[in-house]
Formats: sequence, structure tokens, C-alpha cells
Amino acid sequence: YGREVMELHTVGVNGGYSQADVTDLAKILTGWTIDQPQQGGEFVFDLRKHEPGSKEWFGQKVSENGYVEGQRALEWLAAQPQTAHFISYKLAQRFVADEPPPALVDRMAQTYLSSDGDIKQVLRTMVHSPEFWSRANYRNKVKTPLEFVASAFRATDTNPTNPGALVGTLTRMGEPLYQMQPPTGYPMTADHWMNSAALVDRLNFSMQL
Repeated sequence: YGREVMELHTVGVNGGYSQADVTDLAKILTGWTIDQPQQGGEFVFDLRKHEPGSKEWFGQKVSENGYVEGQRALEWLAAQPQTAHFISYKLAQRFVADEPPPALVDRMAQTYLSSDGDIKQVLRTMVHSPEFWSRANYRNKVKTPLEFVASAFRATDTNPTNPGALVGTLTRMGEPLYQMQPPTGYPMTADHWMNSAALVDRLNFSMQL
């Protein structure tokens, strides 16, 4: 978790952390757990499972402070310029283009930093940008199989009576529901979804629908 929270959710894989930082963040987050996870329990902090003592992390000393160590670490990560850029890039990649324009990402990152990480303001910067409405990017994104199937049912106002068949359809299209094991999740770029077999699967689904 110490690695993933930095690599996937905040500063990104090139965010400047080392293997020692990964280990130290894991120590900072010890004791963070879930009460009866098999029953959908809530977050709890177990002091008995927390690594005692101060830690050196990202070039700074983290004094021993139980649960607060992890809270402050996450707040610090959220405020970093690397995080602003990483999140802005992901948002632009999701809504604008698989390879979003760097100038747009930079403006979104500046909004992130100036608004204390207000995602609504970041999205507003994106939507009001010329890149968002440019001919090169307009309707340029390819839907994932899940988006394709869900939007087809919404557009036709169809209420599926056999959800199992839909799960099978998604599996044939390469996106079995909730089956992606890596924490990165399913990709959102066209190169992962567009090939001859995938197009045939989409056409067959459309004909059946």
C-alpha cells in the first residue's frame, strides 16, 4: 500500500520517491486497518500494530504520532506538484485524449495547486479549455467495453433482464466485470481496446441488442 498510494494515487511512478520511502510510508501506515473486513466493517486504527518511533520519509522526519502520522503523510502527498500533475494528466486522459496536450495538463495542475486540490475547479479548467473542444480531440475517446455496453442500454432505454448475459458479453470483449487483479484497474486508452476481434465483438453485441 505504501508503494501504490504514491505510484497510482498521488505523485506517480516518477514522483521522486525511493524504495526506502516506500518502506517508510508502509511503516507510517501500520495500524491502519478495517474492523471485520469480511463483514464490510469500518476503518479503525490499531495502535498495537503501529510501528513505533520516528521515520525518515521523503527527506523529512516524521515524529511518532500514531494515526496522525499517516494522515499527515497523505495530506503532504496530496499537496505536492507531482500529484497535481499526475491527477491532472489522468483526468485529461480520461476526458480529452489518450495523449492529453501538455499545456492543458499544466493549466489543470496549476488550478489544482491554487485551489488546494479542488477537483471541481480542475475539471472546470479542463472543460473551458480550447483543447477540450478542439476538432482534434472532439469525440476522440474510445469507450471501454463496459462504457460501450452501459451507454448502449442507456441510449436505447433498455432494461436488461439477463445480467449474466451482459457479464458474458463484457468477458468476451476483454473486460470481465471486477476481475482486474492489478490495482491499476482496466486501461482507458484506445490501444488496449481497438483491434479487429474487439470490433467484431462490438458489432455482434450491437446486432443482438
